[in-house]
Amino acid sequence: CVDGKCNCFNLNNTNQRTLDCPISPNEKLCPRNCSGNGNCIDGECHCPCGFSGDACEVSFGGQCPSGCSGKAWCDSNDICYCSRFYYGNDCSYYNPSAFKLSCYSNLYDPIFVNLTIGNEIDIYCPENCQNNNENFTVFGTEIYTEFSPICKSAIHGNFLPFSGGLVSLKITNGTKEKYIGTSNNGIKSETFLEYSRYSFSFFSVVSYNNLEEQPSKLISCSTQGKEFRSLMNGEIVKLSCPSGCLKDSSGTTGFPIYGSSNSGYSDSSSICISGLQSGVVTDKNGGIILLKMLPNQPNFEGKLENGIQSFSLNSFDGRTFILEKNLTDLYFNSPSTSKVSISTRN
Repeated sequence: CVDGKCNCFNLNNTNQRTLDCPISPNEKLCPRNCSGNGNCIDGECHCPCGFSGDACEVSFGGQCPSGCSGKAWCDSNDICYCSRFYYGNDCSYYNPSAFKLSCYSNLYDPIFVNLTIGNEIDIYCPENCQNNNENFTVFGTEIYTEFSPICKSAIHGNFLPFSGGLVSLKITNGTKEKYIGTSNNGIKSETFLEYSRYSFSFFSVVSYNNLEEQPSKLISCSTQGKEFRSLMNGEIVKLSCPSGCLKDSSGTTGFPIYGSSNSGYSDSSSICISGLQSGVVTDKNGGIILLKMLPNQPNFEGKLENGIQSFSLNSFDGRTFILEKNLTDLYFNSPSTSKVSISTRN
């Protein structure tokens, strides 16, 4: 500074750049070079977790959830601003193809203009969409009209928690459906029997936490799938079965199972016996099992597999589960859809 004016030098060194010494007339520089604590983007400082202020000059300890998973900027109110493709209050969900919706979004939203019947997409919903405008009505159950709010419908269908998150959606032909209203999760949907060009349904909660590194929950030979009815549709839990379950069940009695490895099992079935029939675990060693909860299906057909006979069951009003050894198999093998996304919940 000479006589109150900046004498600029060494402009190739970013540490020497100031608002009075830009490297070019068109460059937008940040106050005090963001104090060396943040990144300068289009003249604004983007501060990392633990810093705030116009120049990232204020240190406040950084109390954002999980440190924003290292994928976001944390503001002075401890709110994560996620980088592109990262979602959730701690930016832990990663999905490069997800559509980010508001609570009001439906299939009339411009982001769906190029989609058509049969398309399957991942979407991200914000929190508290169950409190969305009461006049913005959901129509249908499991399958919803094109003008139903998507995120609110996902909560109604038990595919999305109140805290929001990622979920998979499929667009279907609305002219072939009847939409029956029901009440679920505090949301009352209405019946609609008129024309709807498109409709949509959900088939999986989507998340990308590392399930294989999480500890498993030990269950007994008699534990049934109904103990995990609180899981969202498409959600996965990691379990551990003991050895010797066939000694108690004699292969077919004691802890009955309904369904098969191909179609899934009713949640009134023993999880570990189902795992033995599916070949996911062995009677000698037991083992780790991944259980994925799915919506109800009305009928289950019994089958003899791996020496274990399961039973048929009709008019069942519970839930369905499928089992696999690892996430890769669970991703590609599902009786409900050709596309299944990996899901976990802490």
